[in-house]
Amino acid sequence: MRVSHKYTPLILAAAVSQVANSNEFALEEVIVTAEKREQSLQEVPSSVSAFGGDQLEDAGVQNIGQLQNSVPSLSIGGAGDSRPFMFIRGVGTRKFDIGTDGSVGVFVDEVYNARFSSSLMGVADMERVEVLKGPQGTLYGRNTIGGAINLHTRKPTDDFEGRVKVGIGNDGVRRVSGLISGEVVENLAGRLSLSTAEEDGVHEDTVTGKDDSQESNAARMTLVGTPSDQLEMIFTAQYTDFEQDARLGQPIASPTTGGIFGIVPTPAVIDSLASETADPRKNASDYLGFIDMDNTQASFKLNYDADQFTFTSITSYTDEELNEGLDFEGSEFDIMRTNVAQTSEQVSQEFRFTSTTGGWLTFDDKVNWVAGVYYFTDDAERTDNFGFGADAVPGLAPTTASRNENIYTVEIDTTAYAVFGQATIALTDDLNLTLGLRYSNDEKDYSYSLDTNQPGQPTVFGPDSISETLDFESTDPKVTLDYHLTEDVMLYATYSTGYKSGGVAFANAVIPLVEGGFDKEELETTEIGIKSRLFDDRLQLNASVYRYDYTDQQVQSTASVDPDGPGPAAPILVGITENAGESQMDGVEIEVVAMLTENLALNASYSWQDAEFEKFETAVSDNSGNKMEFAPENAFTLGLDYSVPVSMGELTLRGDYSWKDDFYFDANNSEVGYEDDFAVVNLAAIWRVDESLTLRLFCDNCDDEEYRTQVKVLPEAQGGGGLAYWAKPRRFGLEVTYDF
Repeated sequence: MRVSHKYTPLILAAAVSQVANSNEFALEEVIVTAEKREQSLQEVPSSVSAFGGDQLEDAGVQNIGQLQNSVPSLSIGGAGDSRPFMFIRGVGTRKFDIGTDGSVGVFVDEVYNARFSSSLMGVADMERVEVLKGPQGTLYGRNTIGGAINLHTRKPTDDFEGRVKVGIGNDGVRRVSGLISGEVVENLAGRLSLSTAEEDGVHEDTVTGKDDSQESNAARMTLVGTPSDQLEMIFTAQYTDFEQDARLGQPIASPTTGGIFGIVPTPAVIDSLASETADPRKNASDYLGFIDMDNTQASFKLNYDADQFTFTSITSYTDEELNEGLDFEGSEFDIMRTNVAQTSEQVSQEFRFTSTTGGWLTFDDKVNWVAGVYYFTDDAERTDNFGFGADAVPGLAPTTASRNENIYTVEIDTTAYAVFGQATIALTDDLNLTLGLRYSNDEKDYSYSLDTNQPGQPTVFGPDSISETLDFESTDPKVTLDYHLTEDVMLYATYSTGYKSGGVAFANAVIPLVEGGFDKEELETTEIGIKSRLFDDRLQLNASVYRYDYTDQQVQSTASVDPDGPGPAAPILVGITENAGESQMDGVEIEVVAMLTENLALNASYSWQDAEFEKFETAVSDNSGNKMEFAPENAFTLGLDYSVPVSMGELTLRGDYSWKDDFYFDANNSEVGYEDDFAVVNLAAIWRVDESLTLRLFCDNCDDEEYRTQVKVLPEAQGGGGLAYWAKPRRFGLEVTYDF
């Protein structure tokens, strides 16, 4: 069933009318730490969406990719969980290798991880999740140009507690998790959580009958020591692994050539593509591929509550290994396959000072401030082996070996440091001025090499190599005014700029196109908003309008070039990142939370955005005027939650509906990369039998909506077409939770 988005205003109007006639219940206050201090969500003068741990569990959120069903301006896609693409308000990147930074920062208990794919493996034992929109550099150690997703896990408890959760469902869904928490010794508490999950895949290989089923495991231990009332020490260690039996996608024929990358449209090709179209989730492939990823993290956080300020130190270490294989074009023909080996070691250190009540430089508590310094290193190496087979076109097909292997290796040492701070000044009882400033410096020392087992063929012009150092820096301010019209209604206006460092290309066969990397990108933002609690705290209405001016946005694509430079008829396949000249994004966001009755709650949100490239001339085309990637013009969510006492405990019925407008997966706005609008319906029934036992029946994507999470568009000069990855089909089952 599809509910048209045109009915949304009617639904909201009915909700407001119902709330106005009710007077015996109220919304709970939501506390966040988006500005590095505990505040009510309604006191934060910026766009923030927040979800509590119980809310996440009721909605069945298993990874942060599902948050896009609750945040319309958030889009998360990708070609599997090892390559997530994250966009907030159209700001994001499809570039996933070690040569670039993410546009959206993911922080787990304030610790940043550049290879944030591991954060998608599971959302277990969460206290809350916050989604912040726009640049966040004046408050966060690592720079975030497009926004931040903050995951806050539950802390150890002094009293002993435990939980076991078991879930089963169709398509081989099996989930088991457990935790224990309590005092270890005096002044030391600990919490240990374990989880494992597996499920059948989305795509099936019709030759072998295998699918891209996956399994993930996670273990997390947190120790909190409080040797005094002023000192808190938190040590956390986490291990995550992820395995997928195959990497499968749907090959798509080029509407221009009728074929797919590297092969002409012979009768065999035409018949093959026709059969793939009949069922997009069942395809023949000559190479199944795989994913094997391991991530280890450790952090130590110290909070010292001095009389005049609070001092925080956060030290972290992250090690990740990724190995994967992929049939590049996804067909049953032996055209091209890739194998990747990637390692990354990160170390970060943040020192932060925060004002306290009656402390230094608060001027009788008229000023709240945060100041800090941040240091970050990332030593990473990645090797991509692109192997062409017998079915590739001449020039790509092997001539002297079984496969034409072309190896690209990049080693990169990233060193970054930053100084940041923000102060909020109470000009009057109702008017506040916030001033922030950040200085960022990023250095990337890299070496890039090419090799091939068939030198002389026009595929990789190697062996060859290059080494150089790239330096980037930026100073970014923030200015915000917020004014309280009443105790429950606040207006705010903010101006800020953001920055993301440049980086290094990968899988590029032409050294001159690698040299110098690609430039940094800059974002200038202006936002005006309102936050309000109405009808005796029974209705929460937040809204904002914004304009983003984006300069030198980094856009990744696959292109054909020649060794002397770009050209539309050139035969060389390269991965290329180019800086779009200028872009502008205008948008409106509305969020409504309402208690319609004592038992019935409503959540609704809407996003409108006009995002396009104003000036973007690429190596082979002019994309000026094109729509930006992963930026639907309209999107909205609607959720209802009805709870009622029953003879044994309480029963909650929950329904969530999300809809996204059509959008493009590529900056060229190609026919292959166009995604039609789609809707996702999730339903759940939660029976809290008593304080210990909870049963949850769930149905995710109940309409079995078919939509894609990513389309890799291939260059027309080499056959065109693409490779599509589809979202998970309908999943339903039962979860049983026992608390003790």
